[in-house]
Amino acid sequence: MKMCEIGKVTKPQGFNGELRVQMFDASFFDNLKEVYLKNQKYSVLRCVTKTNGFASIKLKGVETLAQAENFRNFNLSAQVELKENELLTDEIIGFDVCDSKGKKLDVLLEVNNYGSADIFECANKLSFPYTDEFVINIDYKNKQIIVDEQMLEEESVKEESIK
Repeated sequence: MKMCEIGKVTKPQGFNGELRVQMFDASFFDNLKEVYLKNQKYSVLRCVTKTNGFASIKLKGVETLAQAENFRNFNLSAQVELKENELLTDEIIGFDVCDSKGKKLDVLLEVNNYGSADIFECANKLSFPYTDEFVINIDYKNKQIIVDEQMLEEESVKEESIK
């Protein structure tokens, strides 16, 4: 088990102390029992995930709109179980982005999710979705993300034609 940030409270949901949470990874919200907000532990009474990347959660002890409002824009943490050789996306920040020949192209700065897939954003304005078409392998031992350079070139051509 590892403590990690799993989402961000965006606003109260309704008048009974429910919270609307932007999920960093929807799988962490399956069977969610306890969370941490502002360094305090709360039992989860109800959690409803939605397909648009948000969840509605009800915490024990948060009963009013005013109480829920106190958590706006705070990150939600939980103890999560990771599979063998699985890292959290925040743990790959700083990995080198390399082509299939090992040539360094960039460095990963952040991972964002705008809906359909995680987007890897790099130091030199390189960005690409975390999909099988773009990412060949993540080499945790050597701290490298191996990408299909042909797919990157095709995507950059599409972006240039849009501008």
